[in-house]
Amino acid sequence: MSTYPDSFELEIRLKVKHLYELCQFCFPVLEEVYLPSIKKWEIPLFSPPQSKGLEKKLEELRQKLERGDTDTPNSSKFILGESGHFILYLSYYENDHPNMAGSCCLVMYVKEHHTYKDAQLFVNHAIEFAERLAARAPVKHVILYRGSGNSYIPDAPLVSSEAHMISATPELVRANYDDPETFWDSDYETMGKWHTVEKHGDIYLLTRSLGMDWYFKNSGFNKSILPHQWKLIRAAKPGLVKYFYPRFDSEEREIFYAGEQRLYYVAYLEEKKLVEYSCYLGAKDEHVQGWEIFELWNVLDDGHFKDGRKVETIRVMFGERWMAEQEKRPLLDIGVKVMCADDAGKEVEITE
Repeated sequence: MSTYPDSFELEIRLKVKHLYELCQFCFPVLEEVYLPSIKKWEIPLFSPPQSKGLEKKLEELRQKLERGDTDTPNSSKFILGESGHFILYLSYYENDHPNMAGSCCLVMYVKEHHTYKDAQLFVNHAIEFAERLAARAPVKHVILYRGSGNSYIPDAPLVSSEAHMISATPELVRANYDDPETFWDSDYETMGKWHTVEKHGDIYLLTRSLGMDWYFKNSGFNKSILPHQWKLIRAAKPGLVKYFYPRFDSEEREIFYAGEQRLYYVAYLEEKKLVEYSCYLGAKDEHVQGWEIFELWNVLDDGHFKDGRKVETIRVMFGERWMAEQEKRPLLDIGVKVMCADDAGKEVEITE
């Protein structure tokens, strides 16, 4: 993994009829947020770059639409500023979902000379661009993420582990989360929560991990979002989290293995190829650690411990039912049996 992200990318999907309408929505907002002006453009994408005559080209595009020409371009690229590090891609997907046929992608490609201030300025402008566009256009989906190659923090429903900003609606959240209230939890001063949750047009825009210089480094960003991402995972509906086998460098090893151990080995039953762990949480802000979940997943996937003992089943026995209910989602997702005792002391399996 690299120390810094390769890029910052804002992706917006919206309801439009054609590329010309998409340009009409995006260009005024581009000027309002003080991003570098358009210096070169390609219409259609991959055509020879041009530096003059954009207004004439757009008028030509409008006339083609009026005539119903079949060769009307659907994709374009605009280089912002002289450096070439800032790109705006606008595309219309004719056969895509009609509510999200328009695609706007604003990208900053991070180079060696770029600093935290360069990245933060772009991120601030990108967020403002999304907010203004959502307030005046039929925007349906937004995500602002970093191209960091993160591969040890799972993606929660609606929320990539690389995301600084996402969009959501109450309907989408209810469809993806057993605990919608946890999803919306926000506090600008607290890690493990959204910094801001604001309604713009038909959607809510939610941001996190902004405004600190150490967020520019991948390790700083990952450390800042780790508690929040696992909090969302625990609140999610079954089978919607995307897990990745962990891969990290030495700098991030401490972040991955942070947190006090919660699972303790109890017994191994050779005839059943079953291993049992126990877990007792002292308070509701204590949780099974992400690295513990990955270790169990690795054993189940391999089918054996490192010493060769075969494993087909892993059970985790929680001290009380609320503990099992609170921690069940990632454990069930990876195939672990979640157990607790009822009031009579009888074993109960939590299955969903």
